[in-house]
Amino acid sequence: MNRLSIRYKLDDDGSGELFATLSAGDFSGKSSAWIGEDDVREFISALGAFPIEPANEPLLQGGYWGDGRLDQVHVQLKIEPTGPRGFLRVSVDLATPGSPSQVPTLQHSVSTQFLVTYGDLERFEASLRAHLAGDQREAVLFQFPT
Repeated sequence: MNRLSIRYKLDDDGSGELFATLSAGDFSGKSSAWIGEDDVREFISALGAFPIEPANEPLLQGGYWGDGRLDQVHVQLKIEPTGPRGFLRVSVDLATPGSPSQVPTLQHSVSTQFLVTYGDLERFEASLRAHLAGDQREAVLFQFPT
């Protein structure tokens, strides 16, 4: 079973550190990134869309930014429709921060994709909302057998 868990620790300035832990098949990883609370709430709202449209796919990402773009991804979650049966592909990229002073910059990373249903996504959305409200320690996305 594939499992993605999220914890979000809000700071005083409207941003927070998002911790992501992933286990998918033989792969696992964890990382964190500073992400604005508004970005997290927009991601949660996008999860509730039905159907998810390619132009409005839920995306949450953080890492090192420069010149208005993400130079180094530490956490990236993307959910997009795939196939004719209504499945959704969850793409997860996790990486350790690389030192900008180190040339070349080296990072440890894990990337994976797995399929979920809209029901799985609905449970994840509810879990994220409960987590942000302080009712759950973490939010979890499970890939339930189909």
